[in-house]
Amino acid sequence: MVFIEEAFYHILKHVVSPDASQREGLIEVIKQASRGEPIILSAPPGYGKTTIVYTLGYLAANHGFELPRTIHILPLRSIIDDCYSRLFENGKTKIPDLSREAIGRQMMGTHESPWLQKPLVFTTIDTFILCSLKLPPREIPKISLERSLGHGSYTKAAIMASLPIFDEIQLFIEESTKLTAVTAALIEWMNIFRFPVVIMSATFPTTIRKFLQKYIPDAKVIKYGQNFRDKQFEEARVKVAENMKTLIRKGDNNFIVKKILSYHKNFDKILSISNTVRRCIRVAEKLDKEGLDVVILHSKIIRKQRDERLKILKERKRWVAVTTQVVEAGVDISSHVLITDIAPPCALVQRAGRVMRHEEGSDGIVDIIIDEKELSNGTEKAFGVYDLPLTKCTATVLKQYEDKRIFWHLPSSPATTTIDGIGYEKIIEEAYIYSGFKPRIDKDVFFTICEFLRKLSLAPKSVVEKMKTFEGSFTRDSPLIKGYVDKDDIFKDKETISFEEIEKIDEWSLSLSVKDCKKLVEREGALVLTPEEDGLKISKPKSSKHLLSQVIQGKIAAFVIPREFYNEKYGLII
Repeated sequence: MVFIEEAFYHILKHVVSPDASQREGLIEVIKQASRGEPIILSAPPGYGKTTIVYTLGYLAANHGFELPRTIHILPLRSIIDDCYSRLFENGKTKIPDLSREAIGRQMMGTHESPWLQKPLVFTTIDTFILCSLKLPPREIPKISLERSLGHGSYTKAAIMASLPIFDEIQLFIEESTKLTAVTAALIEWMNIFRFPVVIMSATFPTTIRKFLQKYIPDAKVIKYGQNFRDKQFEEARVKVAENMKTLIRKGDNNFIVKKILSYHKNFDKILSISNTVRRCIRVAEKLDKEGLDVVILHSKIIRKQRDERLKILKERKRWVAVTTQVVEAGVDISSHVLITDIAPPCALVQRAGRVMRHEEGSDGIVDIIIDEKELSNGTEKAFGVYDLPLTKCTATVLKQYEDKRIFWHLPSSPATTTIDGIGYEKIIEEAYIYSGFKPRIDKDVFFTICEFLRKLSLAPKSVVEKMKTFEGSFTRDSPLIKGYVDKDDIFKDKETISFEEIEKIDEWSLSLSVKDCKKLVEREGALVLTPEEDGLKISKPKSSKHLLSQVIQGKIAAFVIPREFYNEKYGLII
């Protein structure tokens, strides 16, 4: 296993820094994963868990006969783009002996490894489950129209000869019963077939860890603070905690704007995270009226601008960013101040992980805002994408510790510190206990996915048909649909557009919900793209009545968004 250590230091030197020191425990995880042992890894935000992925991917590319390909499965496309971009500089890989062709992203809007066959692939849970069911997303229209079998067996074989790494898996489990069911079915399948799977996160509540162990009982749990510690990391995080203050208070959008303006006088980097796109835009609009130039990031902004704005947050020394959860987990940015809506504890830990991430050497603030009106508007169980009781209990737990220092970057208070404080694990565990939160699965989805995964003769068309009964998605309430902003009237007065032409304007794409599409149908100028043999047919949408069915059947591949419905600063406005 000497070559594993050499590979790890090689990655560290070229991707992180020539002077970077290795974090305790990570090499051991890589060694165990390469031996085929299933692992559940818990390590703090900013600890460098992504270097595990890079190292295993590098080994797969350079020692392919000894180690399987690595598939990194992430909750958000913004995190995928960030993890991917860290490997490149000026269009070339930072690692001299790692070919660009060995690395690929596969998700809506990016098709660099359609059958997940490259040595290192970054993908979403949605893409991964469909590929596991012999249904590569890019092939769905052809499969629906019976023009192809979708290369599904090839894709599934690629997965079965891989090392899947699930990152921040608790976000899958907290979001919905559908996504929880899919996650459980996948892990159980991998356990049966002895996949060398790695499940890792900064935040593993006991409830979620036990839930995972039910489906993968042989997984070895490796936890920071119990199985390994890193003195250098802790000393740096304690130093940060000494200068970091946590505030918990009531307020609305106007209060958030007031606080951002106040902080802007004394701090260089201010990050505001809202729970919804609507709140994010409203805060940004109010700050614009106050004359403050802000960077806006959310899911309804085209890919080109998301990339440009993330680059600003990484390179500029002074900024104010107003965002949603898209920067919450795994995105390597660092602010001095975080102003965030109240959210479940795991989400708050991930958000706080963006504060003083690179030891800016000054004071830092985590300002948690509880908007009681917004909380009361939640349904019985749901608060946006979050569990409402869990969110409310998080607020209650935080109020109990207002007088203590919170170590947002460490799971527990280090024995070496004299600070009267608590680690983030205590907040997570108490919020989960008080709320009574337990992972809930959609049993129909679970048993369907289990049956499909184990069926060797599975026909892709039957999976498409079953998707219809689940509202078009195994993971969401409804499927996401691609939208192209018609920036330069490219689609105007055309009847068709070639696949080559559409690829060239991919940077002007974003994801739409079915609700977004129905609103577009009602607007003058919206168009739909229908797959044909040599390209995409352009036409006017007839009605929104059978929209979902048309999307599932592949009759609608994407929407064209009129230029006037996209604001350069705020994103999609319909």
